[in-house]
Amino acid sequence: MTTLSSEIKKAYTTLELEEGASAEDLKKAYNKLSLKYHPDKCNDAGAEEKCKSIMNAYTLIKEDLEM
Repeated sequence: MTTLSSEIKKAYTTLELEEGASAEDLKKAYNKLSLKYHPDKCNDAGAEEKCKSIMNAYTLIKEDLEM
């Protein structure tokens, strides 16, 4: 993994991970945050959008790791 695009860097920030995190760390962070911000569990106004951004960040990083 060389230089990361700004989109991928933002995804790491969204998942509260450091760049270059392992697939296992990625999965743990995704599970933790998706449970925390799931609209059924969190009554915050932006919970649904936050959950979507967490899912998108996870997908983006996972695809990058598989390359």
